[in-house]
Amino acid sequence: MFSMNQATMLLLRTITFFSALFFCTGGWFGQVGGCQVDISINGSTAFCAGDSRVLMATPGETYLWSTGETTQGIEVTQSGLYSVTVIDSTGCVASAGQSVAVLPALETAVVPNTSGPYCMGESVSLTAVGIPLVNQFQWSTGETSQSISVTQTGIYTVTVTNNVGCSASASLPMGFLPVPNSDIVANGSSMRIKDESALVAIGTEQNPIGLLGTVEAPGAWGGLYFNSTANVLNELDHVTVKYAGNPDFDGAIYM
Repeated sequence: MFSMNQATMLLLRTITFFSALFFCTGGWFGQVGGCQVDISINGSTAFCAGDSRVLMATPGETYLWSTGETTQGIEVTQSGLYSVTVIDSTGCVASAGQSVAVLPALETAVVPNTSGPYCMGESVSLTAVGIPLVNQFQWSTGETSQSISVTQTGIYTVTVTNNVGCSASASLPMGFLPVPNSDIVANGSSMRIKDESALVAIGTEQNPIGLLGTVEAPGAWGGLYFNSTANVLNELDHVTVKYAGNPDFDGAIYM
């Protein structure tokens, strides 16, 4: 703590001190007579929210920081200009200041390009969003692009980082449902479409529709037979006829 004599000396010398005050990068220091004080910082002057920096003054006998602290070093967590006045063993007084800036916390989220539910065989694009000034992406899959494509059930996490080293993470669980059984089973020796009847069977490349008999063995049923039908509603797409081979016909699908 300052004594009464030291406080009086500090007041008198501070008046003189401002004539010697000058500014430098990120801070300033001033000196009276032959003494001088500097402030060192244990890292860059700009740092991430949640981090801190330690400001350390040149060794002396007594210290008075702008925060009211009286130790040689202080820990700071907020943006601002921090100053310290130091008296050495000879009674010489000097002051210095250092500015620090706390960068806003990063925020990110993982957003799919389409809404669910999703089926097995589909591919969904996941993108990390809400990330100004971010230049690094690290996904739990090992990929390092802003967007990735996923096809499997799991939790996908991305960590984004800016050029100062601040980072944030976000996760998104993804579920891909099993494709339902789309087989159509004939209840006789063949499947016949005739007269005004129509068959509409539309599958997909990932999930084709299967036509088969009650027994899953080669030649177990006659197959699909269109008999005298001219119905314009007949439509087959991505359809597979399975285990057909009736010798009375020349193929698996008969028109």
